[in-house]
Amino acid sequence: MKKIKDSNEEYHSHNSISASGLKTIYLQSVYHYLNHTFKTTASMNFGSAVHEVLLEDNTDNILTLPELNLRTKAGREEKDLIIKKNKNKIVITQKENDDIQKILNNYRKHNLALKLLSELNEKEISYYGKIDSIPVRVRPDGIKLNNYIIDIKTCQDASPKGFRTAVY
Repeated sequence: MKKIKDSNEEYHSHNSISASGLKTIYLQSVYHYLNHTFKTTASMNFGSAVHEVLLEDNTDNILTLPELNLRTKAGREEKDLIIKKNKNKIVITQKENDDIQKILNNYRKHNLALKLLSELNEKEISYYGKIDSIPVRVRPDGIKLNNYIIDIKTCQDASPKGFRTAVY
């Protein structure tokens, strides 16, 4: 097993299969997996921002968009220009920034969450290997060696039923 600190883009472009790839094959088909192009969604972008704040304690890579009227052509063009100029940043809306601040405030009040994240030996390290000659990859959010693995998730409804539904 090879262990590398690489970027999210490098991880997703690696010629190997991940749990997400296996899920695509299971739920759709091999064709869908082979012809899928990785595309970041708004939810994934928000999750990346949450990871950056919680795991890296860093907001330098996050840019909050100004309030724009996206119903107008000028507003959409301005948004596209801002995103283009900040290609290496995670661009979020003001509402998403507010939500991240709420998550951060709740995290700071939760002793177990603080303890679990502060004790991690590794954060966002990619692992590459082979199982039955098939190249595989995995990238846990965090590892406390010989103890636990953390995978941070964001969802609309954090109630037990809502979270279970989102995970499923």
